[in-house]
Amino acid sequence: MAINKHKVLIYDDKHEDCDLLSEMIKKICGEETVEITAVETYEEAMDLAWDDYCAAFLDIRLDKDKDGIRFAERLRSRSKELKIIFVTAYIKYCEEIFRVDPSGFILKPVTIEKVKKSLGFLLRLQELQKAIVFEDQNKVVRLFPVDISYVEIKGRKLCFFDKNCDQMCAVHVKIQSIEKQLPSFFVRCHYSYIVNLNYTKSMQRHYFVLSNGKIIDIAQRKYNTVKDQYLHFLEEDL
Repeated sequence: MAINKHKVLIYDDKHEDCDLLSEMIKKICGEETVEITAVETYEEAMDLAWDDYCAAFLDIRLDKDKDGIRFAERLRSRSKELKIIFVTAYIKYCEEIFRVDPSGFILKPVTIEKVKKSLGFLLRLQELQKAIVFEDQNKVVRLFPVDISYVEIKGRKLCFFDKNCDQMCAVHVKIQSIEKQLPSFFVRCHYSYIVNLNYTKSMQRHYFVLSNGKIIDIAQRKYNTVKDQYLHFLEEDL
């Protein structure tokens, strides 16, 4: 499974701001994993409005009285999944931006910490696409976190389940060795379970509910730690 480049659009009428943001995104995500298109004029932006992007960083107050929020509405009409992040020095626009259901808001001056926080969803997607590799007896097993909803110990085997909660494979591997390879949004919530928080619908006192209704137990001695991990995950997701 090759990692596809994620397309990111930057629209800011100041050339130096486009360059700065482009360099920050490349530094955070890795130049080999993102394809950045930066435009400075309304005409250029409109030509690209119907392309497929995973994220768009938009200035709000643009040259010649152009409005980044109106351009965002055009993008949103094209895709409900697109992550729209507004970048502005004008905090007075804060209420208006919610018309387009934005994923983030960066107040200038832009810093790498602010940009990294807004790109949390993309960093998580990249982690999901990095394979974990381990040996099981005389064979090498290669799995992708994006395909795993949870992991469970059953008898002497470790079982991996897909997003539909169907078993993908069962191997003779210790859960501790797998736990070390998985991204941070996989949580060891029970002696027998590791759950991918991307596939969770809700968390109760004693269990997680996955997207398809599957129940995953939470050990009560782990509850406070697991709850903190879950809240941190939700905060990053927002």
